[in-house]
Amino acid sequence: MNRDDAKVIAAHLEAAISQLSLALQEANVRLPSAALEQFRRSVGLHIGNLSFELLDPIYAEHPDLAPPGVLDR
Repeated sequence: MNRDDAKVIAAHLEAAISQLSLALQEANVRLPSAALEQFRRSVGLHIGNLSFELLDPIYAEHPDLAPPGVLDR
């Protein structure tokens, strides 16, 4: 994947992760504890999958696109 395409795609994936994080913040305030645990697990799995399966390969090919600290893990 060329760098320009990778940059655009990574930005959308990062935005999706950000939106999932915001949804989790809202869920923390609004959901009962039993429902919250399932929601947390599901959001965590989706964020992990987006990161591992989609963003990590982009960052491996174009390390300059990775946010600070991401490649240090």
